[in-house]
Amino acid sequence: MRSALEHMALDSGSRKHRSRLVAELRAAVAEMESAVDDGDPAAFTRADMQFHSAFLRSSELRRIHDVWSQYQRTIENLLLVANLDHTDLKPAKIRHEQLATMIEAGNDAAALAELEDHLDASRRRVRRDYAGEPDDGNADDSSTTC
Repeated sequence: MRSALEHMALDSGSRKHRSRLVAELRAAVAEMESAVDDGDPAAFTRADMQFHSAFLRSSELRRIHDVWSQYQRTIENLLLVANLDHTDLKPAKIRHEQLATMIEAGNDAAALAELEDHLDASRRRVRRDYAGEPDDGNADDSSTTC
């Protein structure tokens, strides 16, 4: 569900408000960089949520925003707990930076594919961490956060 929300929001936001979306994504990546430098997984998680929330805000689609707001806090808490033991957040920051660059360049098809892969890897990691499911070998630890 989350992937579908972000896909719709990215599509709408990138068409209508690309410069605003890119500015918000870049600000979140800068916060991630600070969190990486400080070794602060909680700050990284908050920046990660700001990054992904930027899609919803830029879309200006009220129903998507309403659905996201119902789940945002739960997702943030799940990610926070999963990130507490993760010591190297730099690869995740780099993936977010690459996604922002794709969006800035107008490469929306690649951005949508990367976003889907990014969210799916995060979903697998959280399921593995919380449900004790075995690693299927597909979870990319560089995509630790959402």
